[in-house]
Amino acid sequence: MSFTIGLFPAAANASDKRIDGFNYLNLVTDDVFWFVQISDIHIGRSIDAENNLKWIVHNLPRFVKPEFIVETGDLTDSLFEFVRNAEWITYSQIVNSDADFLAEYHDIPGNHDRYGDPNWNGYIAYSWSGFVQHQTKPNDPVGEFVWTVH
Repeated sequence: MSFTIGLFPAAANASDKRIDGFNYLNLVTDDVFWFVQISDIHIGRSIDAENNLKWIVHNLPRFVKPEFIVETGDLTDSLFEFVRNAEWITYSQIVNSDADFLAEYHDIPGNHDRYGDPNWNGYIAYSWSGFVQHQTKPNDPVGEFVWTVH
């Protein structure tokens, strides 16, 4: 069982320039904000995945106080069609259990979220962000996908 959490400080105003012309991070706290990037939760792989996501939803924002949180794929494990809906429902129930968390949360699907689901129906129905735009291109059977988060 593994997943990744990245904590990143970012400069809200990186206009301060060094003598050599490069920007630098001014460590005045008003100029820094935090965001969290999470990857590979894989709900459905094990009970640990569910417990990890519950901890993220209910505890992480209190410790880090990020401006936003983004989950960048493999929200579910979804290797088999017969368990896919149960995984999506579990994911949705956990993520939707804290309204304050949702105010700063965005999710983008990964390859596991599409196995056996070429139209992203699970992601569209159960994820928080839930919008996919698909365009096919000539000579490209897969096409191009665009995710818009709100």
